[in-house]
Amino acid sequence: MTYEYDERGQLSAAINAAGEAERYQYRDDYVFSLRQLAGGAEFYWEWQGEGKQARAMRHWSNLPNLDHVLWDEQPGAVTHVKRQTTRAG
Repeated sequence: MTYEYDERGQLSAAINAAGEAERYQYRDDYVFSLRQLAGGAEFYWEWQGEGKQARAMRHWSNLPNLDHVLWDEQPGAVTHVKRQTTRAG
C-alpha cells in the first residue's frame, strides 16, 4: 500500500499494488466528509459540531439501492431509509 497526505497532513489516498486508489476529503476542522472507492462508489457524511465533538447526522452514497441513515438530536431517534429501484418489463 502507498499512502498520500494533503498539505495539512490528512490521509488523502490509499493506493494498492494494482494502482487502485481510495480517496478521502475532509472539512476544515479535519473531520472527513467523503470516502471515494477505486470503483467509483462515494460515501458522504454530514456532521453536527466540530473536530472531536462532531457527530454524524447523515450518511449516504451515490450508489443506487443503498440505504442511508439520518440521526436526530433525541436519544435513540434514527431514520433508516431504504432506496428501492424496480424496473417494469
